[in-house]
Amino acid sequence: MGSYAENCVVVEGERIIHVGREESCRKYSGKASRIIDLGGSVLVPGLIDAHLHLSWLALGLDWLDLRGTRSISELVEAIRLKSTRVGKGEWIIGRGWDHELFYEKRLPTRWDIDEASPNNPVFLIRVCGHVGVVNSVALEKTGLKERLREYKSFVDFNDSGEPTGILYEDALQLVYDFIPKPSVEELAGRLRRVLLHLASYGLTTVHSMNASLEEFNALRLLEEKKELPIRVRLFLSREAYERIDKKLLARYRENPMLSIKGVKVFMDGSFGARTAALKEPYSDDELNRGKLLLKAEEVVSLASELRRNGLLLAVHAIGDRALEEVIKALSMVPPDNIRIEHASLTPPEIIEKLAKYKPLTIVVQPHFTISDWWIEQRLGERTRHVYAFKSLMSRGLVLAGSSDAPVEPVNPWLSIAAAIHRGKLSSITGSEGLPASRALSLYTIGGAIAGRDEGEIGLIKRGYFADLIALDENPWSLSEYDIAGIRPRLVMVGGRIIYEY
Repeated sequence: MGSYAENCVVVEGERIIHVGREESCRKYSGKASRIIDLGGSVLVPGLIDAHLHLSWLALGLDWLDLRGTRSISELVEAIRLKSTRVGKGEWIIGRGWDHELFYEKRLPTRWDIDEASPNNPVFLIRVCGHVGVVNSVALEKTGLKERLREYKSFVDFNDSGEPTGILYEDALQLVYDFIPKPSVEELAGRLRRVLLHLASYGLTTVHSMNASLEEFNALRLLEEKKELPIRVRLFLSREAYERIDKKLLARYRENPMLSIKGVKVFMDGSFGARTAALKEPYSDDELNRGKLLLKAEEVVSLASELRRNGLLLAVHAIGDRALEEVIKALSMVPPDNIRIEHASLTPPEIIEKLAKYKPLTIVVQPHFTISDWWIEQRLGERTRHVYAFKSLMSRGLVLAGSSDAPVEPVNPWLSIAAAIHRGKLSSITGSEGLPASRALSLYTIGGAIAGRDEGEIGLIKRGYFADLIALDENPWSLSEYDIAGIRPRLVMVGGRIIYEY
C-alpha cells in the first residue's frame, strides 16, 4: 500500500476487520491467515460504475461494432461483410456509429443500407442509443412500416411521406421487440463474460440501468449458482417494474451481490440525436428544442410510489428544459430517493436550483467530454455550461461516475482521467476539471451513495465489504493523461480474489 500512514488491511470472511500500520495487523496473524504482499502497490476501494447497460453489453458481443466508422459507405461495407456470415432472414444488428464522424455528415437512411443486405433485416443503433436506422427488409418483415405512423413524432419521413428508416426514442422499442432474444441460460453466460471483463478494470459494483425482467432472471440464475463475480445493482425499466412479482422484488431489495435498487425513466433524449430537451433551440437546428418525454407530475407520482417500496427513481435528464422539469418534481416531494442521470447542460440558474432541492445524486459520464467533441455545434455559447462537475460539487451536490456503456468505453480509468483533463472540452470548460482524488471519488464513495450502499462499499474501512483493488501505478504520481493507463494487479470482492495478474 505504499508509504501512506496505513499500509495493512485485515479481511475476515467478506469484510474488513482492521485497517492500520503493519505492526498493528500482526495480532491477527495465525494458522488460518494468508498474507498478500502487494509490493508497495496502492490499494483503493473497488470501483463502482453507477450507470451502464449490462444487457446491451451482453447482447453486443455478437453485434457489429461500428465505433469509428467514418462514412456511410464504410457502414454499408460492414453490413455487406456481416451478411455473408449469417443465414438468410437473420437479423444484422450493429451499434456505435456516429454520423458526426461520417464524411457525408448526415444520418444514414434505409435506402443507403438496403443494397448491402437485401435478404436480411438490419438495425443499426447510434452510439448514444437514442436514434437508429432500419433497412426496408426490417420494415417489411416486422410490419412496422404501417405502425410507424402511430409514432410519427419519433419517426423521420421524407417529402413523399415515406419513412426513411430513421427512428428516435420510443420508436426504437418497436424494433427491439422483434429482435430474437437469447434464452435465460445463454444470457446468463454472456452476462458473466461481461462482468468478468468489467472486473479486470477494477470494477467491483455496477448499476445496470433500464434492466428488463430477462436480465434480472439471468442475473438471478448466476446469483443462485454463486457465479456473480461482482456486485450488480439493478434499476428496472418501468415496464419491468410493473410486471415483476412484488414478493421477488422485496426479496432482492437488500441482497449484497444482486439487488434491485429502483426504476429508470427518461425525461428526454440525447444531444447526439438532437432529442435532449432544451429551453432554446439547437444552434444547428433552429426549429428543434428536443423532446420532453415526461412531465414533473409523472415523476412525482412514480417517485412517491417507489419511496413506499424503499426504492429509488433514476431520471434521465440531459437538456436544461428536461432538468427544469425534474427540479419542479424535486420541489414537490422529498428528493432523497431521486437520482438524476447525466444532468449535462447546467447553466448557473439550474445549478442553484439543484443545490436548493438536492437529489440523492447526479450520475455523470466524464468520457462525454472526449466523445462529444462536436457539442459546440449543437449548443453554441451554451457549451460553457456542459458537464460542470466541479461547479456541481462545489454547491454540495453528490456526483457519481459512470460510463453509460456501451455508449462510452467500460474502462473506468479512461473516465477518471477525462474528469481531470476534460478531453476535447478543455479549451472551453477546462475550469471544471477535478483533482485526482475527487475524480476517483466519483467511482468510489459517490457510486456507493448513488446505490444507497454507503456504509457497505466505497471506502477502505472497518466493517465495510472487502471490495479492494491493488493498482499497477500510483494515480497521485501520474499526469492526468497517464491515469487512463492504470490497470489493477489484483481485484477482490467480498474477500474473494476474482482477478489478478
